[in-house]
Amino acid sequence: MSEERREPTKRVLTAKRVYEIFADCLFKKHEIGPGKRPLAPATVVQGITSKFGFHQARLESHRAEVRALLHELPMTFIAGPSEGWALQDPARDKHGREWAPSPESLQELLCLAVGLDLVPAVVLRPKGSG
Repeated sequence: MSEERREPTKRVLTAKRVYEIFADCLFKKHEIGPGKRPLAPATVVQGITSKFGFHQARLESHRAEVRALLHELPMTFIAGPSEGWALQDPARDKHGREWAPSPESLQELLCLAVGLDLVPAVVLRPKGSG
């Protein structure tokens, strides 16, 4: 009996790629005018720890890839009063591999997704805060 070898699934979701997209969507120094106002249309997203201003056109140019990255996250359906889809373990992809070595990586992906209206904006609070 021959042993069937499986090709490892190519990594789509990586912290490096998320950061590359995130950094590309932020305004560059030469795109900021007097009073720290962007010279092009902006999409502002409140993250967990900071507020980010994205260049709308560059953000939009990454829509398909951000959507593909989100599809790599494990989702679980939660039944009950707050019924809906929830991230099961957002630091791991749906194959169980860790992709987010720091909370900043997850924040970057979720801010991109919120800015593109791919996920709803939610208020996240640390455990124990009222």
